[in-house]
Amino acid sequence: MKERLQKILAERGVASRRACEQLMRAGRVTVNGLPVQQPGSEADPDTDVIQVDGKLLPPVAPERIVIALNKPAGYLSTCSSTSGKGPTVLDLVPSRVRLFPVGRLDRESSGLLLLTNDGTLANRIMHPRFGYDKEYSVRVWKPLEASQCEQLRRGVPLNDRMAKPLALRRVNATTFLITMGEGRKREIRRMVKAVGNAVVELHRVRIGPLSLGDIPPGRWRKLTATEVEQLCDYRRETSEYIHRDR
Repeated sequence: MKERLQKILAERGVASRRACEQLMRAGRVTVNGLPVQQPGSEADPDTDVIQVDGKLLPPVAPERIVIALNKPAGYLSTCSSTSGKGPTVLDLVPSRVRLFPVGRLDRESSGLLLLTNDGTLANRIMHPRFGYDKEYSVRVWKPLEASQCEQLRRGVPLNDRMAKPLALRRVNATTFLITMGEGRKREIRRMVKAVGNAVVELHRVRIGPLSLGDIPPGRWRKLTATEVEQLCDYRRETSEYIHRDR
């Protein structure tokens, strides 16, 4: 049966569905020897010869694996470091099954990062329409003034787009919790800079229904079947958010 090629690649653990689309556009995916660059193209995994960078697809993973990692600062959220910029999160999680990060945390940031071999689940968590909110603890360089908090809550323009949190709660003079819906590259850092401050420490504490809990930095644990089911079924309830200080 024919299926979308990026779906086949994601289900075989090549990468997330979005990343698989990028591989296709780059001409790195072939079907029966011919490059297929148009996302949405279809193939039959049972009869077609599908290759990525000249290698056949891995077999269907026998088990869906989802791992919660407390990423330390200094690690790259990629599968490989071809640029030599530092170690990757996969160096912290030895596995015989090919895993890939779900989304990104920049090198300087720390906290909850998911790793999985399930491209469909990864795509669901990363796609904004499914509403997987992400909560961060942010420590800034100098005390955050009330006016700066209000600016952040109202949203700040970044590259002609408004960046606005779902929730923001000040913890103390230099620390606040912020919940974001769609995370763009270094978005929180740029938001804080836009209101006249700077991020010293950025730590993700939650993705959707899953909290980091007490996992030590650099350590990880495999999610239970119940937690994976909760991740699969999660949809954000926007009514639960409060945008004022407590």
